[in-house]
Amino acid sequence: MVESVIETLVHRNQAEYYKAINQSTASANSSACIHYMLRMIHEAVQEAATVSEKTSEKILRYISENASITIGELAQRMGLTTRTIERNLRVLQKEERLVRVGLDKGGSWKVLDHLGSNQNGDVRE
Repeated sequence: MVESVIETLVHRNQAEYYKAINQSTASANSSACIHYMLRMIHEAVQEAATVSEKTSEKILRYISENASITIGELAQRMGLTTRTIERNLRVLQKEERLVRVGLDKGGSWKVLDHLGSNQNGDVRE
């Protein structure tokens, strides 16, 4: 995901990209090109993190609406891969914003607030 964001950023900033390449070529020093690419990587990581944050919020909203929603259904609704959904679910569970109740098949999700209780105020088990 970050790779495609970098490509998009480089394409968006093509003039600056060619300027950095020309500077590096003229000076026989790759510093300008390296500096440019590091800045693009930094911007890409920031953009990817923002997208991931929005994805997590959407996942929580869908789960709040339907606690027994499947990973496949989330992926389909959001236009993402099941792997992306699974990765976001792991992060949400690690952040204690979401917990799985019951079995993988047939179980449900419980959305937690930042204090470890569910949206009804019940303390998490």
